[in-house]
Amino acid sequence: MRLDEDLPADRAVVVCDPASFLRMWKLSGRRPEVLACESDWTRDYKYTEAAKGFSHGAENPVPLARVTFRWEISHAKFLTGRLGRWRKAFEAKPFLDFSNGITRTIWLLHSGAQFFPVECSKAEARAFHVAVGIGPGYLTRDDFRWD
Repeated sequence: MRLDEDLPADRAVVVCDPASFLRMWKLSGRRPEVLACESDWTRDYKYTEAAKGFSHGAENPVPLARVTFRWEISHAKFLTGRLGRWRKAFEAKPFLDFSNGITRTIWLLHSGAQFFPVECSKAEARAFHVAVGIGPGYLTRDDFRWD
């Protein structure tokens, strides 16, 4: 896979564990129409294009998918204790969505990839890596050679 251009300073690459990525995607509830047909992703209208793109290998790699990830925090009040005091409880729900590369990602997931890289904002990279990443951390422009 490749970056389409030099990685901008505000972007990063996270290498994802497929099972963790899919779990966060499902928890986020984004793109339910794609997730609903997980058992038959090969019927996606662009699936054959993705397969063709990956068939070229390192000679003509496909671009990284671009994702957005964050934790959405909500709070709810609930009654607790003998005196009926209100306490706040906070709940975090992942938000995981794509700006490009859904079909490439489902091709990788369906094909049993052991890991795969995606591009996200540098501001989101740490939380995203903690949620779905493998390896020591995320990668920034300083980690790549642009010869």
